[in-house]
Amino acid sequence: MYPAAEVERAIAACGRSEQRSRLLPARLVLYFVLGLALFSPDPYLEVMRKMTFGLRQVG
Repeated sequence: MYPAAEVERAIAACGRSEQRSRLLPARLVLYFVLGLALFSPDPYLEVMRKMTFGLRQVG
């Protein structure tokens, strides 16, 4: 997994930090897009399930 600090820096470098509080912060959206690439045969909901399972394991 990419460290949160690195992801935040990448988002800021692209000028895409969130302006409002959303259900999925920009960092989690980035992780979701990476998950879609890694698990491309899987449907979106399955990728989200895998992502949330992994995030729970990390804490």
